[in-house]
Amino acid sequence: MLWRYRLVKLSAKSRSRLEGLFEEWSRTVHALAQEDRRLPADQCQWHGVLFADQPVDLSEVREPSFLAPQRSK
Repeated sequence: MLWRYRLVKLSAKSRSRLEGLFEEWSRTVHALAQEDRRLPADQCQWHGVLFADQPVDLSEVREPSFLAPQRSK
């Protein structure tokens, strides 16, 4: 499994741009899948790919380390 998570503060304009990036990434993933159709079936397996954005309420978060975890020394 591959995954990435970022907690970021975005404006409405940036969220709109993010939607465009999601569409671009979706087309890129589709292009990869199209290329892989040329490979033998036993070299590929099905994957679910998710692009998501959801508002997060941080009013209950009291620990600053939640937003910026401390790196171990």
